[in-house]
Amino acid sequence: MPTDKFFSFRTKPKVEESSSEEYRKFFELSSDLFVIVDSRGLIQTVNPVWETVLGYRTEEFIGRPIMAFIHPDDLEKTVDALAYASRHLSFKGFENRYRSKNGHYRTIRWSTTSKGPAIYAVGRDVTEDEDIKQKLEEANRRMHSALQLEREARSMTETQHERFRDFFAQAPMIAVVFAGANQVIELANPSFYTLVNYRNLMGRPVREAIHLDPQTSTILTKVYDTGERFVGRNFSIRADWAETGKNLEKRFHCIFEPIRGRDAKVDVIWCLLFDVTETVEMEAKLRSAERMASLGEMAAGVAHEINNPLGYTLISLEMLQGQLANHFGENKIPHETVEILSRATEGVERVQNIVRGLKSFTRNDESRLEPVDLVGPLRAAVNFTSNET
Repeated sequence: MPTDKFFSFRTKPKVEESSSEEYRKFFELSSDLFVIVDSRGLIQTVNPVWETVLGYRTEEFIGRPIMAFIHPDDLEKTVDALAYASRHLSFKGFENRYRSKNGHYRTIRWSTTSKGPAIYAVGRDVTEDEDIKQKLEEANRRMHSALQLEREARSMTETQHERFRDFFAQAPMIAVVFAGANQVIELANPSFYTLVNYRNLMGRPVREAIHLDPQTSTILTKVYDTGERFVGRNFSIRADWAETGKNLEKRFHCIFEPIRGRDAKVDVIWCLLFDVTETVEMEAKLRSAERMASLGEMAAGVAHEINNPLGYTLISLEMLQGQLANHFGENKIPHETVEILSRATEGVERVQNIVRGLKSFTRNDESRLEPVDLVGPLRAAVNFTSNET
């Protein structure tokens, strides 16, 4: 390797020859890259580290332009750096990239000085440092992005939570969350507190808290074990709602929705209940009133059909009694005949009382005047009296 130019000092005293030898050894054994470039930018001398770092033989560097090994994107700043150094100005920390024999580029950090037309430079391969730096910068960018996303997600989550809390608090239906296999009351909205007479039941199993009926308890256990939703319409739930010591029935449209945790197992059960107890009771009363109205209409028809023949029968019995008196005399009608007529009249009157009862059952509370057709009844009366004569 031609190092004579760097270490040939013929004008120096021989006492310094040993020192020059030490410098030569340092030059060849150093782990840094040493190079001398002339005023034309041609490489004059390199140390063996160049071969280690870039893969070329030493003789492949000597006499070639240093710019031939530099990354195209770094040419301009390297020209500026050489011009700066040629004015006998030293600098440190300059970096550029050199193409190795395998086609990859290595980043070298330089410190330079100049003497006469030559530029002396010491470089260190910082490619791995640059890679680490780039990775750190990329990691920092990703971390910054992740933190930004986290802040945005937290803000969005807080907004959603706030909206959920407002909805949860203002929802007209009863909402309660049961946690775990024992269905511990974990969260409830004001409607639930109203239902249970404003008792604080948080942290207690619902079975114990309100003495929930076995049917509903079994359904909740099934929802927790299977993860299947339960939907009920007019569903009956019996419980001690107001801590009176008695289980009372209430009717609900209800949804028991299982919510799974990260382990895919059911974590909590969301229960949404719409109290329809009053609606169900009103519907039952309405159906009963409709049945009574139908029964009243039927009773009115029966009373009407029975009442007219009864009138004819009663009049006929009175006429028969009068004819018998004319035939036998007032006090000479046979006793058995009088008894028969009396029992028949009594029976007709009893039936008339029953008919009057049916009429009172079917009569509306409010009396009203209605037009009546008298032609039919009068014609029947005329026919009846004409038959008598």
